[in-house]
Amino acid sequence: MKVDSFANLNNQASLPSEKNTIVKKETEGEEQQVVIPAGFIQADDSADTLEEGIVIEDASEDSTKKGNQFVWVPVNQKLAFKEQEEESGTIELGRYDFGKKDDPKLDGPKEENAEIDMTYNSSYKATEVEDKNIEEFKKQTNLAKGYYIGRYEMGQGGVCKANQTVYNNVTRNQAKEESQNLYNEVKKGTETIYTSDLINSYAWDTAIVYIMKTTGENEYAYQGDEGGSSAIATGTKGDEKCKIHDMAKNVCEWTTEYSSSTSVPCVSRGGGYNDNRGYTSYRGNGSTSNGFPHIGFRCILYIVGLNA
Repeated sequence: MKVDSFANLNNQASLPSEKNTIVKKETEGEEQQVVIPAGFIQADDSADTLEEGIVIEDASEDSTKKGNQFVWVPVNQKLAFKEQEEESGTIELGRYDFGKKDDPKLDGPKEENAEIDMTYNSSYKATEVEDKNIEEFKKQTNLAKGYYIGRYEMGQGGVCKANQTVYNNVTRNQAKEESQNLYNEVKKGTETIYTSDLINSYAWDTAIVYIMKTTGENEYAYQGDEGGSSAIATGTKGDEKCKIHDMAKNVCEWTTEYSSSTSVPCVSRGGGYNDNRGYTSYRGNGSTSNGFPHIGFRCILYIVGLNA
């Protein structure tokens, strides 16, 4: 359906709907779109534009899921850029190399299977294993022209809501299982229409580029936490960009990316309270078998069946 504004989508698109709803708006002669998953509504405090952050909220009766919130990260769509060399442009889904805080750059999207230097030790390289989940995510995200990133770090009980106790002390593989189980291949009939997973490096990096381009805050890739003795409740650190909270602060976050280090191969991203050396684009790592109080996780949700 077509709308004049992305405001008030609940009324305009009759949300929640039993199917995925493609909503399009014409801007500067080109169409922008957001796809609202079945069972979701637009959150009360959602922005009205793709550039500022469209927030959706689970409206189901399932108490474990109701109120979960996600933010649409648009790809391959014309967006208004703020304080950039170009006034508008598109953001391509990909893995990006942001360099280091003392040597910043924006290089990407990188070729598939590209090795990117680990931030703390450039002798180790980070790669994204091209398994079925990643290939499906990339394919479906490009078709939908966007994906959803958890608005918040995951809270205890497997929820993506504000003011929750952070779900930390979890191994990377446990984080992946929890993320996949949140919305495990939601179906309409026999067709899968959306699904969830642990955030991958494509989703993390593209979200950073989206924030930098649309807010003009190019330094956001290198912002970190001021420190602290422990994690605090989700969404309470004051780190909100395009409606997305705490990519730079509170806890670092497990991803599906791998390090070439054999002893600590699991890559985490972002800044955490325990180490002021970390920041949004930082690539840290940990072992497969251990969980840590300073590492949590965030899930993504992406559209699979546009026509189901």
